[in-house]
Amino acid sequence: MQGRVRSFLGVKSYGFIDGDDGESYFFHLDDVRSPRPPVPRQEVTFRPTATPKGLRARSVILGTSPQLVYVDPDRFIMTREPEIRGHIVVKVVAEDCWYESNDPNQARDGLKQFGQERGANAIVDLTLKKYTAQEGCSNYRYTMHRFYGNAVIVKRTHYTTDPDLIARSEAEMKQVRDRSTYYFSGGRRSMTRPPAWKFMPALAWSIMRTAAAISGLLVVRLIRAVFQKADATEAKSF
Repeated sequence: MQGRVRSFLGVKSYGFIDGDDGESYFFHLDDVRSPRPPVPRQEVTFRPTATPKGLRARSVILGTSPQLVYVDPDRFIMTREPEIRGHIVVKVVAEDCWYESNDPNQARDGLKQFGQERGANAIVDLTLKKYTAQEGCSNYRYTMHRFYGNAVIVKRTHYTTDPDLIARSEAEMKQVRDRSTYYFSGGRRSMTRPPAWKFMPALAWSIMRTAAAISGLLVVRLIRAVFQKADATEAKSF
């Protein structure tokens, strides 16, 4: 019967095989016809035997040993955690990169694009910071959203005996190891123009306040000049 090793405890020298018939078979290392112990997910051929304690695999012949391969995730991943469940970080592309905008969605998407442009497929240690900003002499204030994170290359891992998949995984991992590491901090800033009904009244009020301040300053200077001229005329009369 054909099957696959589900588990093997080297310390106790026994394990279990999932047979093609859907049953679970116990086996001991003495039942394995190989100088090497089996590994999980390894395909095997065995003779099923019924015992008083349950089903047991005898005369276990080991097939091709599965190899660990690295596969790209099916989407770009962004997480607050330093690690991603089911994945491993194989390369750090850029540390402490950031993107900010007054639109939080645009800030998050911008950081994603920033990482993709550098070959990353994930952002870990994602952090959001907010602060209030003001443009020029305008009285209009808005909240800026800045997303920080580390751009990394992550891979999913699993075992396979497919030679094409193994060769492709090894070639991709070689490219990742050979590429230079950036390790630099950088970022970008963008703005989403606020709606006119929200921005124009604040801008008009700001212009009026500025004009009033300038006018007041001119009036004060004019009055001061008049008094200075009067004082000078009065001094000459003496």
